[in-house]
This record gives sequence, structure tokens and C-alpha cells, in this order.
Amino acid sequence: MNKVVIQCVNVCKEYPMYSHITGGLKNFLFHFPSYIKEMKKSYFTALKNISFDVLAGETVGIIGRNGAGKSTILGLVAGVLRPTLGQVTVHGRLAPLLQLGAG
Repeated sequence: MNKVVIQCVNVCKEYPMYSHITGGLKNFLFHFPSYIKEMKKSYFTALKNISFDVLAGETVGIIGRNGAGKSTILGLVAGVLRPTLGQVTVHGRLAPLLQLGAG
């Protein structure tokens, strides 16, 4: 039986969306609490409930359209990013090729 070397369980990743300040600095300072509250509300969900296992000796490729979350998954597995929810476990050594144009 092969051993699991990479395991992702119900992984979600969200990024906060920061809207630009409209109305100038004076308006921002006078309405600061409402701006902060509004910034906390909006998030971009890059990954939602992703689960998979990679066994020892397997080769894995991640294919998808632009914006599908391929680099986000690799960043989570490499330990560069942390998941918002869920758990990513890596047993052993990992050599990620991220954003290098290696292909």
C-alpha cells in the first residue's frame, strides 16, 4: 500500500478585496469605521472545498483556465500560502516550481 505524501482536506482560500478610496482623504477619515466595515465584508474566493491525496511515486499535473486556482493550490502545497479553511499536509521534501515559467 502506497503512503500519502500530500493531503488536502476541504481546503478553502479567500483573499480580502480592498476597494479604492473614493471621495478623498477627508471623507475617508470622517467615515473611517464604515470604510473598515465595508472592507471586511468583501472577499474573493479562490478555492472552495478542495480535497485530494497524492500517493508516493505518483506524478500530478494541475490543468485549468486562467484564474482557476492552479497557482493557489501549488502555493498552499508549497507552504507559501496558508489556507483560510481546511488542512494541507505534506510528508517529505517538496521542490515547488512556482511562477517561474518552467514550462
